[in-house]
Amino acid sequence: MDLQALKLLVQVVEAGGVAKAASLLGMPQSQVSRQILELERRYGGQLLHRTGRGVTLSELGRMVYPQVLQLLADADRLELALRDASGVAMGEVGIGILSSFVEPMAVPLYGELRRALPQVRLKIFDGSSGQLEEWLATGKIDIGMVVRNQGARGADWVLHDAVVLHLIGAPGDRLLQRADIGVREMAGLPLILPGQPSGIRPLLDDAARQAGVQLRVELETDCFWTQLHLAMSGRLYTILGPYAFHSAMQQGRLGAARIVDPMIKRSIGVSMTNTRPASLASREASRVLRRCIEDVTLRTIGL
Repeated sequence: MDLQALKLLVQVVEAGGVAKAASLLGMPQSQVSRQILELERRYGGQLLHRTGRGVTLSELGRMVYPQVLQLLADADRLELALRDASGVAMGEVGIGILSSFVEPMAVPLYGELRRALPQVRLKIFDGSSGQLEEWLATGKIDIGMVVRNQGARGADWVLHDAVVLHLIGAPGDRLLQRADIGVREMAGLPLILPGQPSGIRPLLDDAARQAGVQLRVELETDCFWTQLHLAMSGRLYTILGPYAFHSAMQQGRLGAARIVDPMIKRSIGVSMTNTRPASLASREASRVLRRCIEDVTLRTIGL
């Protein structure tokens, strides 16, 4: 039984096509096609229908696909049980961190992970909160940072101190000379914010309603670095937590003021994927990630 070939079949089905699966896996399309054809020859029937728009399961494929998923899940559970029984963390762990945490946390996180998990293959991804949620749901990552509105649930662990959001702009901007800025004063300012759906946008809309104003979203992007650099340029303003701009502010590269009336708070947490059982390695990596988040926010949350 070639489990790797069966895993590849599942990846092709989930991607909706050989080309897309090959791109996601970083493999030549011809190699993916050959392995699927070899699988079909081995089991004596066509598993996929190829069309101009991708692939769909054949009648045989639909019949055996649930059993393939069950077999792979059982194999994963057996592998995890064997590794955990040894008491030594091994295997591979994928970790997703918010792009806004890369600068303050990537280096110490890697150091702590390597010390705690010397025999584990590490993969670190960064992205927006929406991307990390998607990667957790699909199993691309084992552990991921999540952002929750204050008081909301839905994470395995949440930092006890909520993060207060700040308005970010160019250094020397007159609106950012004070420690605080009211939401009412932000009316009409050109903002660059994440696109919808976004966890931060409902918070901002609610704060604007409370203040009786409308906010002006000039540009939408899910790229944290685009938000930060356009804000630092003075062309636009953005809204971030202290962890995201601490270093740049210390270097005098931007201005920041805490948003008040009303204050806008968010919570940072960690979740694990539900697509497979948590391994010893992923549980330990989760503990390391939590400690690093606490360290970063401790250094920056007082801004």
